[in-house]
This record gives sequence, C-alpha cells and structure tokens, in this order.
Amino acid sequence: MPKMSRAERKRLGVQRPVASAVSASIPENAGDIIDEALATVQASNPPAIEPQSRLVRTTRRVVARDVAASLDYSAETAMIATDLRRIAFWGTLFVAIMLAIKFSGLL
Repeated sequence: MPKMSRAERKRLGVQRPVASAVSASIPENAGDIIDEALATVQASNPPAIEPQSRLVRTTRRVVARDVAASLDYSAETAMIATDLRRIAFWGTLFVAIMLAIKFSGLL
C-alpha cells in the first residue's frame, strides 16, 4: 500500500514523527509501522461517507391581491383632516396674538 500523503495524515489526525533529539530513540521504520497501522484501521473502519447536502431553494411566491381596494382609509383621513384644521386654527390665532402685541406698543 502506498504511503499516505501529508493531507491524508492531517485529515486523520495522525502526525509523523519529526526529526529531533527525541526522534533518535524512535526506530527508523516507525513511519512504516504507523502507515501499516493506519492502513489496518482504515481497512477495518472505512471512512464514513457524508451525504452531500442539497441546496434547497426556498422562494416566496407573491400572490397578486388587490390590497388597496380591500383597505378603507376614510376614518384615518377624517382624523388627519381634523388634526390639520385644529393646527391651522391655533397657529393662526397665536400669530395674530403675537402681531397684536407687537403693534399695540405693550412691549
């Protein structure tokens, strides 16, 4: 069986011994022993095949409805008109009072 590549060893989480002072006590054929052990483990426990996840598109379908015809804004329009009349009345009254005070000579 061919030796495993670095990517395959990394995927399995097994690291090959690095040459250092500690590796002097490791036999020269340790890499071959590790490779054989990994091959045995792989033969007895084949890697689990992950199912490919399908991309499920969820699209929203817009149903054409006549929303404008079903809503009634007459009550809201009446309230807004009343509020605008009230604002115009009080605004005009306060401006008239300010002008009267200015030209009356009280201040």
